[in-house]
Amino acid sequence: YLRYNTLRLWLGAAEHSAAQRRASGAGPPPEGAIETLPPEEILRGLRSGPAFQLRYHRFLVEAIRREATRRGIAVVIALTGSARGPLSDDCAADPACLDLGARLARREHPDAYLPLDGHWSAHGHALAADALGAWLAAKDLAPRVP
Repeated sequence: YLRYNTLRLWLGAAEHSAAQRRASGAGPPPEGAIETLPPEEILRGLRSGPAFQLRYHRFLVEAIRREATRRGIAVVIALTGSARGPLSDDCAADPACLDLGARLARREHPDAYLPLDGHWSAHGHALAADALGAWLAAKDLAPRVP
């Protein structure tokens, strides 16, 4: 356990350091509408840090929604990350988004997570499935199972 956690912490620190080097080498995020940026500018922007990454994420979600709406397809989003931040704020403001991370808070459901890596346990998956099923049924987007 101690070796595993030491290695996990070391790898996390190494990845954080590498991400900082990539961000500093990328320069400031590109300006302009994302749909007008060439692929190499988008890649540079994604390396530049979380501000552009969030902007790009929002662009992709809206593009998917526009195309789905054009085709008559309903789009719903299930946010699974447990960290609070701009994506969870976006989800809270979006009636078509379910924040499973908020519903499976570790402090309320410690047995929903595996002890070493933080992934959901079998119980966590069951809780997520129940929450998602109830949410979809409440929105009349899924058939009710007796």
